[in-house]
Amino acid sequence: MENNDFSLENVKCTTNYTEKLMKSYNRFTDKSSRILSIIMCAIFMAAATSLLVSMFIMFDKQSLALFIIFLVITAISVANLTVIPNIQIKRSPYYNAEITYEFHDDEIIVIAKNNIETVKSHLGYTEIKYIKENDGCFYLYLGKSQAFILEKANLENITPEEFERKLRIRIKRVNTIEINL
Repeated sequence: MENNDFSLENVKCTTNYTEKLMKSYNRFTDKSSRILSIIMCAIFMAAATSLLVSMFIMFDKQSLALFIIFLVITAISVANLTVIPNIQIKRSPYYNAEITYEFHDDEIIVIAKNNIETVKSHLGYTEIKYIKENDGCFYLYLGKSQAFILEKANLENITPEEFERKLRIRIKRVNTIEINL
């Protein structure tokens, strides 16, 4: 394999971090926790409904108290699924930002522009822990729940298939280099 086989020199990608894009990222990464939350909502709602029915049959204070508890837990679960993620998106420093990724052989230059400022940072390939993708995006994970989003349609000077192949080779090579002192 020659040196050029995994070169990403002159590859660029610009992603606009819109609310829609960030919501799709949340849905993509939080599937298991979303499914669990939906199941819990359904269970608490079923319990609240059965308590409501039992209150109509025989009214007692314990059924009313349990109904209120289950109703509050259901409301919190629904808020956890819908309201809280939307607040987190809108408070993110990347919300409505334009992020440009410039790939080089030794680093990735990340330029983030929002309404207030432009920030330029340098990212080493060793900082990318793993890559995931869906139909429209690559997700370069820096940790368990933090990733850069690259829209495949916005890749310049490379196809999405070749980009993925070269990036995987680059990350694998960089992360397996042993340093002997």
